[in-house]
Amino acid sequence: MMESMIKVLAAARREEKRRREAVQAAQEAVAATSVGKRLAVCVVAVQHAKQRAAWLEAGVREEALAVFEGLGDANPHPAVKVKSYIVYEYDPAAVLEYARLHLPSTVKLDTRKFEKACGGIEVPGVATRIEPRATIKRDLSQWEDPDG
Repeated sequence: MMESMIKVLAAARREEKRRREAVQAAQEAVAATSVGKRLAVCVVAVQHAKQRAAWLEAGVREEALAVFEGLGDANPHPAVKVKSYIVYEYDPAAVLEYARLHLPSTVKLDTRKFEKACGGIEVPGVATRIEPRATIKRDLSQWEDPDG
């Protein structure tokens, strides 16, 4: 049973690799054509346009905030609105104990760090067990059917 499953898996991986290589070859073939070259130029042009728009947006935001700070105008232009948001500033370590006592639903356990820290020590409420997990070699070529 396992032998046949490995052979089928090996064939599936070989097929995936073959198709991935075919896609890569097609992309390279298209890139070498005049259409592919025009596409590459268009992709770069889109990236440049996106960067320019982001730079201009930052300038508009900066100017809008300057107008708001200077004149108090929250609508410096019909396309721009300045909104005010509450921003909390605090030292996370300093408020952690408060959150544990008064807002326990806001405290989230980082399970990955916790489990790493628990290694080799007894922690109340924590049980350990051994869980078998199967790993499969990446290279299954020795089980591939040569007739394919």
